[in-house]
Amino acid sequence: MKKILEMAAASAEEAELYRVRSKSSEVIFETNRLKSIDSSFEEGIGLRVIKEGKIGFSSSTDLSQPRPLVKAASDSAQFGQKAHFHLPSADSTSSVECYDDSLISLSLEQMVREGRKAID
Repeated sequence: MKKILEMAAASAEEAELYRVRSKSSEVIFETNRLKSIDSSFEEGIGLRVIKEGKIGFSSSTDLSQPRPLVKAASDSAQFGQKAHFHLPSADSTSSVECYDDSLISLSLEQMVREGRKAID
C-alpha cells in the first residue's frame, strides 16, 4: 500500500488510497425450503488523486499490479472535476470497522437453523 502511495505521489500532487475487504455468507430459503448456501470474499483498492487541480480515480481487484492503477488514476484526472478540497493526511485517517461482531461468529449451520425457525 505504501508503495502505491509513493508511486501516486510521483505523478500527482495529492493521493488517497483505500482498501476494501468483504466476506459474506448467504443462506437462501425459497418456498419454505433451503435453496442455497454461498460464501464469498472480495478485496480491492481505490486510488483517488488530485493532479493539476483536478480529481482522478481508479480501482482494481488486482493488488499485485499497482502501476496500471496509478497510471489510470493519474490519466483520468485530465477529465476530472476541479478539486475544491484537499485529501486527508495520513495522520487524520483511521480504519473503519463496518460490521457487527456478533455476526462474525455466526456459522452457516446457525444461519440455516435460524432460517428454519423463522419458517416454523
